[in-house]
Amino acid sequence: MLPFKNLSTACTPTPFSTATVHPGPMKVRNIFGSRFSGTLGKDLVASSWKGKEYVREYVVPEDPKTVLQLEHRQIWREAVAAWHALPDEERAACDREAKGMTGFNLFVGRYVRQRRREGTVPPPDPR
Repeated sequence: MLPFKNLSTACTPTPFSTATVHPGPMKVRNIFGSRFSGTLGKDLVASSWKGKEYVREYVVPEDPKTVLQLEHRQIWREAVAAWHALPDEERAACDREAKGMTGFNLFVGRYVRQRRREGTVPPPDPR
């Protein structure tokens, strides 16, 4: 990961845009107060998570495509499809039951755990 002391050189001001890095929670803004989101050059990514802005080093994602990973992705696709197929009343019940998360997260988590416990793993979808 890049040390934060190098961050100021990655956000070099230009005559039309001055980037400011604030200590504490990372906030990267230009002179107009707009927030950055996405890649900054080829080395940094600016984003937010749960309302907190941050800048991190860009890491090329790995995709080993193992059999287990492909099976798990298929289960997740099925879980999301099952959520979207639920009637509104059942979605609302999941939302009411969920504490500290969304009804979607509660439903998908339970679906995936149930499928793994049952041991019924679908054939991988070659997507």
